[in-house]
Amino acid sequence: SILLLQSIFFVSTSFAEELRAADVPNACTTICQPIVQLTNTCDIDPDKSEDNAAENSNDNDGAESDEPIEAQCICSNKSFNVASIAALCASCIQLNGNRTTDDVNKIMSACSFSSTSYAPSATALVAQITVSATKPTA
Repeated sequence: SILLLQSIFFVSTSFAEELRAADVPNACTTICQPIVQLTNTCDIDPDKSEDNAAENSNDNDGAESDEPIEAQCICSNKSFNVASIAALCASCIQLNGNRTTDDVNKIMSACSFSSTSYAPSATALVAQITVSATKPTA
């Protein structure tokens, strides 16, 4: 149980809200789509943006209190190989982007996923993916 508490603490201090489609370069849309869909499904309160995070930081029901639950929803999802697709997405964004990789890197870190190298042929891996997740409740 101590390990679980440590994991929850680690996740709660390092997790991003979600990977937004607007943050994904066009070249990475296909490989990142399952991660975008999963993280948006697992986002408990999508109306809270990073822009008002400071406003919510003193709120006991704020985004930070939801993060361990959201992380569990993402990291433990079994509807597809989340670790592999997240790693490919992160690599693609890094290779193709003038956009930030912070959100996907935080997901990789929070879930302890290993990195990999993206190649365009990897998009074939997502052709048969159906993302299945239930939006968690706080």
